[in-house]
Amino acid sequence: MMDPELYKAAIDGTLSETILRAAADSNQLVTGGGKNTILHVAAKSGNLQINTEEEGDDDHRHGHPLLRFLYHQNAEWNTPLHVAAKSGHVEMVRLLIVEARKMDAQHKRKLVTMKNFEGDTALHEAVRHNRFEIVKLLIHEDSNLASVLNGHGESPLFMAVDRSFYEIALLILNATAPNNCSFDGRNGMNILHAAVIRAPIPEFVQEVFFKLSSSSVLEKADDFGWIPLHYAAHLGNKELVELFLNHNNSLAYKKNEKGMSALHISAMKGHVDVVRTLINKCPDICELKDHRYRTAFHVAVESREEEMVKFLLESVAFQDLIDEKDNEGNTALHIASYGGDFKILQILANDSNVDRGATNKGGMTFADIILSTNLLNDAEILEIMSDLEREVGLLGLGRKLIRETKEAENAEMGKQEEQQREHKNSEEEQRGKDIANLCLLIATIIATATFAAAIQIPGGYDNKGRAILRRKTKFVLFTVYDILAFFLSTFSILIQFSLPALGFTRYFTMILTTTLTSASLAFMMLAFEQGIKAVLSPKKKDFLNIPFTAIVMVTSISIIFSMFFFKKSCTKFDTVVTKIVKKKKNLNNLDGCCN
Repeated sequence: MMDPELYKAAIDGTLSETILRAAADSNQLVTGGGKNTILHVAAKSGNLQINTEEEGDDDHRHGHPLLRFLYHQNAEWNTPLHVAAKSGHVEMVRLLIVEARKMDAQHKRKLVTMKNFEGDTALHEAVRHNRFEIVKLLIHEDSNLASVLNGHGESPLFMAVDRSFYEIALLILNATAPNNCSFDGRNGMNILHAAVIRAPIPEFVQEVFFKLSSSSVLEKADDFGWIPLHYAAHLGNKELVELFLNHNNSLAYKKNEKGMSALHISAMKGHVDVVRTLINKCPDICELKDHRYRTAFHVAVESREEEMVKFLLESVAFQDLIDEKDNEGNTALHIASYGGDFKILQILANDSNVDRGATNKGGMTFADIILSTNLLNDAEILEIMSDLEREVGLLGLGRKLIRETKEAENAEMGKQEEQQREHKNSEEEQRGKDIANLCLLIATIIATATFAAAIQIPGGYDNKGRAILRRKTKFVLFTVYDILAFFLSTFSILIQFSLPALGFTRYFTMILTTTLTSASLAFMMLAFEQGIKAVLSPKKKDFLNIPFTAIVMVTSISIIFSMFFFKKSCTKFDTVVTKIVKKKKNLNNLDGCCN
């Protein structure tokens, strides 16, 4: 671990030879974690000043104990020169370069070419951190440094352009010979890729052209198969596209890994100016197709670039390519149909040069597709089809026959379903009438019975014409239940005559009358029970104290529900049996046809 006093002296620039020689252990001159020597620390601060009485003697100075760490690499393999270049200390870099000139031969290595763990030289570090003066020093010391690539395959020039440090980039370009300067970058790119992508400046690109010993940089594709022209077309930079084509117009015919040319790429992005430039420079470029055998017109439609589609439709160069088919037999109109873009479809369907009856390898026209995909609503389909006159139903012949057959089958099925629906409605209506008549009959009987019970009261009358059992609670309950049963049944009869005349539905009337009749029936049963008990006056243990009415009502409800579920099960069973019989009949018919 480094001595704290030594570390502080290196940072402050107060190191002396006496202090350095006083360090008993060399480990005191190296940090624990990063393995930085005392010279690394001094390079980081930029304050290396050797205070010694013998400082003027060059030979003695050459043997200074601090300089024995000149080639030492820390945990990240950085030399003190890397640290000084990264930190931007010009004088420190100058000092280290001067000392290295004297010692390189002795150490059989060159300090300025040493790489760290990432493969970077001191020049890479200086470029990365935009240290212009340090770049100048290092290039002047060894111009071949511009040809050294780091671990990512990046040259110093590429790093400068990639970071838009054009002053440094021009310095490297002008200070080195073409053979001593690498244009390479990561992922197979070069400086022209970076120049186009980062901050496209035509003047800088022109400067690069002057330095080119061959056109290989222009033609070199990156790992994605893209040359610099492809990126210029993708970004819509018309000036750079013209510059590239003026230098070498064969670039327009280069394709990326998907088989797309600059025309495909610019059409995909909707850059009309770039497409116009490409067509003017190379008219036959329109015939190029990608790996899916698609033209730029296909790509523009697929990308839903409305203005681009209009431009290509009006372009003379594309007049004979509008109905070109891809490897699946799809024209641009088919692709628009699959995409469901209403505006693009409208443009294509209304253009007289577009073949609206073209079929793909599946035998489908554009009309087949838009009617089967459901990507458009009915109003949009109608609007597209309305101007096509006889082509309105322009389906493929095979699909048209299938469609007509299906329509006939659907019509027949619809007719059968309508008949079944009418029959079912008729049955339900008759059932409703039967229920209403039954309720009316029951309500009439209840009203008659309860009226008679009120006149002929249980127990009879006394000599004053009053009910003999009037003081008994059960007689009072009998009277109340009888009155309720009479009025509810009478009200049910009244409703059956009045509500339909007032506009209420038969269903509502049936529900209401059924409810009232059921309630009046229940009250009549309760009145009967209380009347019997009032007349017979049963004892506590007598069988008449059993709640007969409750038992009867619960039993009745249980029977009704059992009948309901039994009916549902029978209906379901009948449905299943009917389906099985129909299926068997169809199979027999099929066997008959085959035989």
